Amino acid sequence: MSEYDDFTDEEEISQATGSPLRARMKELESEIKSLRQKAIESESTKRELAFVKAGIDPSDSAAKYFVKGYDGELTQDAIKQAAIEARLLSHTISDEEVSEQKAWGKTNQVAAGAGSSSELPSLDARLNAAKSSAEVLEIWATEHNQ
Repeated sequence: MSEYDDFTDEEEISQATGSPLRARMKELESEIKSLRQKAIESESTKRELAFVKAGIDPSDSAAKYFVKGYDGELTQDAIKQAAIEARLLSHTISDEEVSEQKAWGKTNQVAAGAGSSSELPSLDARLNAAKSSAEVLEIWATEHNQ
């Protein structure tokens, strides 16, 4: 009979003979496993860095669930917007937005002042403010002649 019979496993044969091919395959499998683990760690680090850049502390207890559940784009703006929507961050106003709001406020004040200055007080207010009967008659006459 031969050294190996029909029931012998190929792995047993390669181990018995010390096949260099099988040893190299094991090395490569180990290297692949290591590289996959490093890729996972790299993705995790990249994700954590994206949240830190967006102003979110991943170790903060309030932010942990947000960081874990976030599945949007890993851009700073997208993360900030999602965090604002989740009320994790408050909307900060830039200097440009502040100056724009002030300009709109001034414009609104001017518009409000211009609108109210052209309007006359109501008839009742003018009649109550009249100091004499002659003024009342004058107000009454101008009101009915219009």
